[in-house]
Amino acid sequence: MVRIRGRVRTVRIVRAPDGTMVAAFRMRRRGRSRDAATPQLSPTGQPMQRWIEEVSACGAFLLDDGTGVALVDDDAVDVEALDVAPLPSASDGTLALRDGDLAEVLGPATWGSPPPDMVDARLPGDRPLLRFDGRPDARLLVLPLPLTAMLPIARFKAILPSRPGSPPTREHEALAEMEARGRAEAETRGGSTGR
Repeated sequence: MVRIRGRVRTVRIVRAPDGTMVAAFRMRRRGRSRDAATPQLSPTGQPMQRWIEEVSACGAFLLDDGTGVALVDDDAVDVEALDVAPLPSASDGTLALRDGDLAEVLGPATWGSPPPDMVDARLPGDRPLLRFDGRPDARLLVLPLPLTAMLPIARFKAILPSRPGSPPTREHEALAEMEARGRAEAETRGGSTGR
């Protein structure tokens, strides 16, 4: 199980019920027997007065977290929101994920090569990538995030593990520079300078 938060980069789009082209959507609305030609049946076989209709679809999109990309191209996907208001009675309740949106994906994933039909300048075929693999028994959960959501802080990657006496990594160099600036600033305001 993998959890990734990043920015959506659309590879293959789907059409939402309102006609817009999106990476993924979920439409949930309240149906009524007086508005439908054939009402829904209950588990007991009786016609229902009200029910919830749900339609969803997912194209293919990359999730870029700043350190790499993960591919979401699946049919076993649930698009949900964390702060959903109660379902309105007259609205279609569409939740869509567009190119450039922030999202979080949670579900089973494996490392593998990209599908041959998706290999291009954005997705080179020589590097493995993380591929989400939803199944009916383990569906992917896609959470569109608000614009105020924070992406994870990108970390520097050391080529070799750091050992005492070994060459410093980029993180060590950045930390040493910050400490040096802090010391220089403290010295300019310190007691020995009279300020």
